[in-house]
Amino acid sequence: MCKQRYNAAHIATRNTVERTFGVWKRRFACFSLGLRTNTEALSLPIIVATAVLHNIAILRNDLEEFDEELLNIDAK
Repeated sequence: MCKQRYNAAHIATRNTVERTFGVWKRRFACFSLGLRTNTEALSLPIIVATAVLHNIAILRNDLEEFDEELLNIDAK
């Protein structure tokens, strides 16, 4: 019983995280295309900055309507 509840919670959490990453990748194309920085020291500030901007957009209810072509960017 305990194992079943754990698995159900794990699946729900994983789906939420994957959907969030999908929205984040659609909002900031640099994640879908790959960061083109020469050093890892520059990657962290970019990731943090986009996370902050993403959270601000959520707080302001700035929910973009994404084109179907952008929704399928991972398939390319």
